[in-house]
Amino acid sequence: MEPVADAAFDLSGRLSARRGAEGVAAHFTWEHAPGRDAIELATPMGTTLARLERDAGGASVRRSDGTVERSREAATLVERSLGFPLPVESLAWWIRAVPHPGTAHAIERDSSGRVLVLRQDGWSVVYAYDDRAARPLRLYATYPDLEVRIVIDGAMTPRLAIAGGAHASDHRRPRARWAAPMARCPSGGRSRREHRGHLPGGSSSRRPRRSTCSFT
Repeated sequence: MEPVADAAFDLSGRLSARRGAEGVAAHFTWEHAPGRDAIELATPMGTTLARLERDAGGASVRRSDGTVERSREAATLVERSLGFPLPVESLAWWIRAVPHPGTAHAIERDSSGRVLVLRQDGWSVVYAYDDRAARPLRLYATYPDLEVRIVIDGAMTPRLAIAGGAHASDHRRPRARWAAPMARCPSGGRSRREHRGHLPGGSSSRRPRRSTCSFT
């Protein structure tokens, strides 16, 4: 695929991460511009957990108790705040279904040309779309010992560049129906049982019952 330039976006959604028997879920808002990020994390009930900011000079996180920590790497601060390392710089590209520049990658597409699977830096990212939407609404990213799921709730702004040049009007709000398996929920979360999984392309498959952390 042709190289895609970095582009600004604003979005909100829900994320969950799981490693072994440990899991966490959070709501997030994300403001991104080339070389800069501001991400606010909150519990499913809306209590702010932390605000992460990153630019060329490094990264900082302000936690709910007012303490501020700084590091050269944003992933380090995310891990200390949530207990899981998330590649923030790479996710800023992957959330748009495009690879970040600089390292090798592999892409699988559906019959409409949309990215279904993106593999890069040892991560495998699987995308799901709502009907004919050009932009991904759900991401399932895996690393050897880590699973990360992201559901995009808030519409991306027209500034967001998507491979293939899709217009912002193609993005529609998702029907919240997808949750990640959780071994434990953060404060305020509610455990529930998941019956049906939704796969890329709109198809569905029956899955065994298992406990999940509710985002609603």
